[in-house]
Order: sequence, then C-alpha cells, then structure tokens
Amino acid sequence: MPVAGTSLYIADQYLTSRSIATFALLFAVWNAWKERHAAWIAWSVAALCIHPLMGVFGISYALLLLLMKRRESTVAKMLPSFPLAIPLTGLMTVSSDAYRVAVRTRSYFFILQWQWYEWAGIFAPLVLLWLFSRISRKNKLPASDIISRSLIVYGLFYFVAALVLTIPERFQTLARFQPMRSLHLLYILLFLLGGGLLGKCVLKRYAWRWIVLFLPVCGVMYFVQRQLFPTSPHIEWPGVAQANDWLQAFDWIRRNTPIDALFAINPNYMEMDDQHGFRAMAERSRLADAIKDSGAVTMFPDLPSAEHWLEQTRAQRGWEHFQKADFLRLNQIYGVSWIVIERSAAITLDCPYKNPTLRVCRVN
Repeated sequence: MPVAGTSLYIADQYLTSRSIATFALLFAVWNAWKERHAAWIAWSVAALCIHPLMGVFGISYALLLLLMKRRESTVAKMLPSFPLAIPLTGLMTVSSDAYRVAVRTRSYFFILQWQWYEWAGIFAPLVLLWLFSRISRKNKLPASDIISRSLIVYGLFYFVAALVLTIPERFQTLARFQPMRSLHLLYILLFLLGGGLLGKCVLKRYAWRWIVLFLPVCGVMYFVQRQLFPTSPHIEWPGVAQANDWLQAFDWIRRNTPIDALFAINPNYMEMDDQHGFRAMAERSRLADAIKDSGAVTMFPDLPSAEHWLEQTRAQRGWEHFQKADFLRLNQIYGVSWIVIERSAAITLDCPYKNPTLRVCRVN
C-alpha cells in the first residue's frame, strides 16, 4: 500500500532500516500510551539510532498522544512541543547547482509536485480518522477515540510543516527532511485502528466474513506486487538459486572479480533489475547511478558529493550507445576496470561472464 506521494509503502518489500525502526516505533507508541516511560524512551532511542527521521516522527506522535490522553493541552499548547518547532536556521545551507540538479530528481520532496490522487492520500486518511473517532465514541472506545483524534492533529501539523519547508525556494535544502513521510506512521496506525473497528463492529466472530473480505484483498495485493517485481521471486529463500539474470551476474562478480575493482553499469539499471542494488549484491564499487545515488546526495547539501554524482552521471550519459572508446574513457578518467553491459550490445571486449541478458567485461 503506497503512502500518498511520499514514495513509501506501509511495509517495504525488502528489509530496510525503516522496517526495523517502524517495529521499534510501534512499541514506543504502545508504551507511551501505557505511560511506561522507561520502555517508551528505550524504544524511541532505538528507533532514532536506526532511522533518525522516522524516529523523530514517532517521538513527536507519542508526545502528542500522551498530552491528549492526559487532557492537559489544547492544539495551541501542543504544537510548540513538536520537534519541528525548533529553529532550523542552523540546518540551512546554500545549495550548489549540482545539488539542485540532484534534488529535482526527488519530486516527492516537494508537495506542490504531487499528483491530485497523492493529495487525496493526505486528507482521505484524516477524514477516515474523524469517522473512526465518531464510531469509537458511539461504541464507548475511548482509546480508539483519542488515538484517532491525535493522529488528525499529527497529520495536520506535518502538512503545515511541509507547506513551510518545501514550497519556498530558500528552504530547498530543508526539503530533505521530508515532513510528509510522517504519513508512514499515520497510515500504519490508521489501518490498525480501522482493522480493529472493522473486526469489532462488522466481522466479529464470523470466520466467513473474514475470508470474504481478506481473500480478495490479499489476492489483489499479491497480483500488484508481482507486477512491481516481475523477475524476482515473491519470497527470496536463502540458498535458492536466483532466476534473475541481473542477480546472477552480480553474484558472479562477487565471486570472481578483484575486491578493489571499479565497475560501470547502466546508470538506470535499477529500473531493469527489480531495484536490486549492485553494491550490496556484488560487494563491489561502481560509478554513480541515476536512481538511488541522487537520493543519498540530497541528504548532504554541505558536502561535495552532489558534484561527484553529477560529474559521473554525465560521464555515463548516452550509455545505450556507448562503444569501446567510451568505456576506455571511463577507464582513463575514473579507473573503471570492469563493466556490466546488455548482451545485445555490439561491443568487442573480453567478457568472461555471459547470460541471456548481460555480459560482464574487462576494460583495459
């Protein structure tokens, strides 16, 4: 399930630091609700260490939840206590031309670049939470009522923060804090609340109702996910040989090339290999890509990484039409010693590995 226009899913299809931090934050919120302060702090610190951004969102929501539970505050009192209310001037840096190129690859940073249906993903959950609050009051479920109302305040606060941080041009480097990714936690709690109310008020103890609802839902979600990653197994079991030609090539590289080898690969390769990362799978270095590396660059506007990224991606521009001379140029400039190219490329090089899709070749 996508989370509005944040480029996130409620649960990633693979293990990420966000997956682990989310696990910790759910326990943190639970302990905050129970007012077990030591456990809440411990889980929150763990989340911060694993994924600082998601940790901040979780801590801010837990604080808000505590305040609303104790009925000690109004919205006017709550908002100043949020982490984003701290001065941000120390985090603002002057962006370079290269940084501006990199950040433009991340349209989800900027709320005005979202599509209309992504905007619906901001407000539709808030309407549902308002309905959940009313249902909870009617059924005398005070916990569900408070959680629903606190999530509405939480969602509105970060929406305002997104308007402030992502629209003015002078705040461009602050857009990297992505306040709308706060919706990730909101969506998770929304589905937990909705599922709980649905089970209590509609599905109840009738097994057939659960089957009628969840069987088609699970079927549709499975089908959609298979379209997202068509060349990868739904579950990647340990020890099972990969059928994905890209992963087979990466595995050969890991086992048969020098550890200090520097590779060049199509800078858009992650759109072809089901989003598998070369560095993680092959355990080798490569030149910058155009998909993931630009995201890492946007996190550090005060470092020269954007310039390095832009220089390397421009050096690989027109990859589909590269000839041997182009690869030799990469070798001379950056020391590229190996390349991964499509099997169909009409290039004469020493290629010790081939599969139906790819070749792995030396450049010398």
